Amino acid sequence: MKQITGKHVLFILFAFFGVMLAVNGVFVYFATATFSGVSTEDAYRKGLHYNETIAAFQVQQATGWHSAVSLDGPALRLEMQDASGRPIDGLMIEGTLERPATNQEVRTLTFHGAGNGLYSADVANLANGQWQLQAEARAVDASQIPPYKVTARIWQKP
Repeated sequence: MKQITGKHVLFILFAFFGVMLAVNGVFVYFATATFSGVSTEDAYRKGLHYNETIAAFQVQQATGWHSAVSLDGPALRLEMQDASGRPIDGLMIEGTLERPATNQEVRTLTFHGAGNGLYSADVANLANGQWQLQAEARAVDASQIPPYKVTARIWQKP
């Protein structure tokens, strides 16, 4: 049986830390290459208005409105209903469609009313994978109804 010498221990020590440095280098490369660093624009100011955001959400919940989002070929469909299930027409709906993990692919959407509470936006050539929809519906007649915010996760199948 061979005896372990100081050279062997030194080689094992260098090999161990060499592997650790290489693996950490790979992790750092992928972390910096795939994340832009900005997850929320102007996070500090949004944080200052956090209680107002909660109050606006509670007002939205009190309206009883419901929304359903579906992807139908080159069209993104949004169905709006009131608390009793009746369709809501006459809304102006605008929003964005973006990747949930990056801010490199952002699409601005304008929904057009199709009647019976249905609205659609063109999303032709949408890449495969997950998308995050953030839209805001407003009454065209500028009534006292607060804006209704829609957030949904969409999956474009390959």
